[in-house]
Amino acid sequence: AALNACNKIGDQDFYYGKFLRYGGTAAQKAGNKLQKPSFVDLGESSLYSRLTKTEKPSASKVLKNLSGVICVSKRLVNESIKLGANPEKLLLAPNTVDKNKFKPLKQEECRKRLNIPLDRFIVIFVGHFIDRKGPLRVQKAIDSLNMNVKGVFLGRGEQKPSGRNVLFAGSVKHDELPLWLNASDVFVLPTLAEGHCNAINEAMACGIPVITSDINDIRDNLHKDSAILVNPRSETEIADAIKRLLTYPS
Repeated sequence: AALNACNKIGDQDFYYGKFLRYGGTAAQKAGNKLQKPSFVDLGESSLYSRLTKTEKPSASKVLKNLSGVICVSKRLVNESIKLGANPEKLLLAPNTVDKNKFKPLKQEECRKRLNIPLDRFIVIFVGHFIDRKGPLRVQKAIDSLNMNVKGVFLGRGEQKPSGRNVLFAGSVKHDELPLWLNASDVFVLPTLAEGHCNAINEAMACGIPVITSDINDIRDNLHKDSAILVNPRSETEIADAIKRLLTYPS
């Protein structure tokens, strides 16, 4: 399918794929077939540990035959080398943020534009509605507080939050994200695994407090004082962190 698409598009200078087992494999095969350079962008939340014993040899072959491998985290650099990638072909390039779009804005103005309450403490979650990201853990943490706290959940998926404390749950245009982030009091993402999380970077660029996971992938990409780190599986720790910011906002 990838080769058919490439043939329809016509001759290109190189082929670039996202994620090893999907776009990366397609890019490598297209590059090999059409005798052009090929690259992969690794942003996986898990790479080596997710591969089965039979999948590792094929993944290794793809990595060895790519012209270059872009990794968004140190972990992915190490796992690529473990799979046999040439260290000289690896580039560590963490995700970053367009600070022309993601920047501090006045909260009251953002809330008025979005027609959301001015007198509520608002928790925002941004990510897929799946267990790995943890939207339902955030919702349960909010519900347990019995305080003036409401949740905004931006994303899509099977684990869609609902209930009395959910102001909004659904997808929005990416250009609207800065408004929603700046309208909120705290960003919460109890993720179980990440490559390098864009959503966290975007929240920080908007200047709102961040509560996220005390896991290696997050610690490697954040300064220790730039967020409150919690056990991502503990709704109690998530709730306590939210309460702490509500009680002592400074």
